[in-house]
Amino acid sequence: MFPRKEFEKLLIKTSSCWFIRVRDTDRIRKSSRPQLNYESERDKAAHWAWRIYKGEILGGKNICHSCDDSRCVNPDHLFLGTQSDNIKDAVAKGRWTHVRRPRPSMQGKNHWNYKHGNRVGVFEK
Repeated sequence: MFPRKEFEKLLIKTSSCWFIRVRDTDRIRKSSRPQLNYESERDKAAHWAWRIYKGEILGGKNICHSCDDSRCVNPDHLFLGTQSDNIKDAVAKGRWTHVRRPRPSMQGKNHWNYKHGNRVGVFEK
């Protein structure tokens, strides 16, 4: 387990979010999900923060960010959730741009070969 005092030495705390600093500087890491090594264990900084301040990550859950900044490690901004919970949170906040559309049928007259004059291997319905 990453020691709390060592972890806190790596932090840059803003008015709301906490970020991991670049080694021995006052710059914030630009990586979207910074990772940290402690002894022989490597994990995302948000996962270390959760374990240090809140306990174990149970049930294969994800660490989700209520502040919507994946670099943030403030435990007050982190919550456990499934991938589905994370997507629902993103949709509710207007951050989800991917819309799944049903694929058109790829048979008969909708098939690419039919539309482009190549009728070989195209079966009519």
